[in-house]
Amino acid sequence: MASIFNHTDFWHLSGNAAANILLKNQQNLVVILAWIQGIILCAMSPLITFGNAFVVFAVWKDPLRKLRSSPSNFILQSMAVADLFVGLVLSPLNAYWILTIAVDKKLAFPLHVTNSLGTTLVGASLAHLMLLSMDRFCAVVTPLRYKAIITCRRVNQALFLVWCYFICFGIAAFLFENKFFIISLVFGIQMVVLLNITFDLYIFILYQLYKYNKLWKRRIMGNSVRVCHRSFTDKEMNLAKRLMIVIAASLFVITPFCVLTGLVYFCIPCYSEPKVLISAMVLESTFTYLNSVMNPFMFCWRLEKYKQVWKCFVERIFQGCTKIKKRFKRNQSFDTKL
Repeated sequence: MASIFNHTDFWHLSGNAAANILLKNQQNLVVILAWIQGIILCAMSPLITFGNAFVVFAVWKDPLRKLRSSPSNFILQSMAVADLFVGLVLSPLNAYWILTIAVDKKLAFPLHVTNSLGTTLVGASLAHLMLLSMDRFCAVVTPLRYKAIITCRRVNQALFLVWCYFICFGIAAFLFENKFFIISLVFGIQMVVLLNITFDLYIFILYQLYKYNKLWKRRIMGNSVRVCHRSFTDKEMNLAKRLMIVIAASLFVITPFCVLTGLVYFCIPCYSEPKVLISAMVLESTFTYLNSVMNPFMFCWRLEKYKQVWKCFVERIFQGCTKIKKRFKRNQSFDTKL
């Protein structure tokens, strides 16, 4: 790694110095990739902002009063806030920084500014995924004790700890400017641990659903329980399909981050090909922002409670439009101009 940056003390190299070295030694490749990633971020920023802002607005202005009563929705709303700041602040800031490299071939501002903000918001967003998996784990494994275990107070305490931790970690990333690669390694290890816990919980939930399905089939076939087999299996299959979609989408988005961490810090043969590492870095950053785009679709928009709230909003909009048309026709009917 030291040979790539031509720096003997690699672990004490700042992110700004590393970016300047890469820009000097691989200028053509960096400029091309900067144009590509800058355009992608400019396109993703409105999608991230719109999707997550609509989730926050739906909970805040819930006309049916259904979304504020469940502790799970507190986690979804907090995750939407984190992703909303990714779309409003982090994506435009990072796009400006990258496009400045593409146009002027220089850094607009120090790298540790966006790095500290990214570790805070992206880390908090991924930590919310783990909290959601723990919530679903308790709902499936201990359904009778779910409301006693997952309370609003405990969820709020967990969310407070998550935000405090990643805000402190972001401040540390800002202050320790010359420890860029150490901070990045620690952050990568944390994210890998969080994601492993998340996927392990989801896989265990699928295993429990499979066990419950076999157990209920035996009881139904033995006539010990009178339940409609088709309705029971449909509910179980729908829940299993949703979990499979979440797992597949999360793996598709987050795998590049884990691969890049392994390439940068542990793949010694890759050091002779810096172009591969730079391209992988751009790919990983793009997929990280894609995670914020997909979160509202995977966890909120497909839920029935959110669909009911959005249908209510749409109906109100159409009712308002019809009232305006009626008033306009009424004013025209009473027009007495000669």
